[in-house]
Amino acid sequence: MAERIGMEPEILMVEWAGILPGLLAGKYDMIIGSMAITEERQEQANFSIPYYVSGAQLIVRADDDSIMSLEDLVGKKVGVTLGTTYEEKANEVEGVEVMTYKTEMDQLLDLVNGNIDAVITDKYIGAYTIQESGLDLKLVGDLIYEETMGIPVRKEDTDLLEKLNAAVEEITNDGTLEELGSKWFGI
Repeated sequence: MAERIGMEPEILMVEWAGILPGLLAGKYDMIIGSMAITEERQEQANFSIPYYVSGAQLIVRADDDSIMSLEDLVGKKVGVTLGTTYEEKANEVEGVEVMTYKTEMDQLLDLVNGNIDAVITDKYIGAYTIQESGLDLKLVGDLIYEETMGIPVRKEDTDLLEKLNAAVEEITNDGTLEELGSKWFGI
């Protein structure tokens, strides 16, 4: 994306709970990190046109066939990343103990180690993390709900937003986005 909009990328790793405040404080120019476009977030920042649709996915240990849906989480511990829409959804399910984490890997390691029973996260991010880490986990069931992902920028950065929108259209139309999705996420 940086190349297509004529910027030099500097990639920063930021805890999810502080990612939008960091953007608004001017610590970086955009967030390319699977951020769902929500009304609440749109009040704070402008979003590019969507670059993919994904959704909330359950992840369990590879040998666990007892969890396939939200209903199966009753009486169980479920991990979510702090400050995500997944945390909100998990907290809506009665009888579920919600455990929050700063990173995707922390919650997946707790799942592998048996400290929690399931994780709710983005389908593509979960698949990528499992593929890259080699953890003995699997995605199960249908999407809990769909989300449309965009790239947030500060409200005043209208020129940057226009460039991002053009770049998203370009990578979608020329097949680059699909190619990268297959390469990095394997799904």
